[in-house]
Amino acid sequence: MKLKAADHLSLGTIAGTGILTAALYARLPDRIPMHFDIHGEANGWMARAIGAWLFPALSLGLWLLLRFGGLILPLTWKERMMASPTAAVGAIFAALFAAVQGLVLYAALVQPPTVAVSSGLILGVFWVVSGIMDFFTGVFVRDMPRRGWVIFTGILGFVAGLIVLFQPAISLFTLAWVLGIWLIIYGTMEIVASFSVRKLAAAAA
Repeated sequence: MKLKAADHLSLGTIAGTGILTAALYARLPDRIPMHFDIHGEANGWMARAIGAWLFPALSLGLWLLLRFGGLILPLTWKERMMASPTAAVGAIFAALFAAVQGLVLYAALVQPPTVAVSSGLILGVFWVVSGIMDFFTGVFVRDMPRRGWVIFTGILGFVAGLIVLFQPAISLFTLAWVLGIWLIIYGTMEIVASFSVRKLAAAAA
């Protein structure tokens, strides 16, 4: 099976996550926080040897399953799986696991994270992942309506997520403003897009 551009993106993301983890491994504590309560305080841990590599291993395993799992399926199922956008899905999940791994490494190295930092990181990861998903959906699903809007909102969410992730110590007040502005822009775009869809539906009728 020939690898696609999305496959190279997936493998690059997984490899980058592994390299970053290996570079920081010696600085990680013996127990890595893996679960947090509503106040952003860790209440569940894993041993460093397991917790440090859990999400990169899951990411690689899921990519292998998506791209090569069809080889063990019946012929009709294999054809359906090969025709589906598994490469794009693999890239989305690789980005998701990379974002979660970054959050795990940050929580392990910066203790204890504040409520604002925890909230900012969670929001940043959400925006980055949702932005990547919207972007790849718009790029690979060529016949979807409002494709340009989907790609644009994906880029917008990705940039907003990066801003929050690289400025995790911002106050809750500032975080609320960033979230509010993003919601206003996103909502305005959805309203404009809904009118466009309505016009297309009326023209088709």
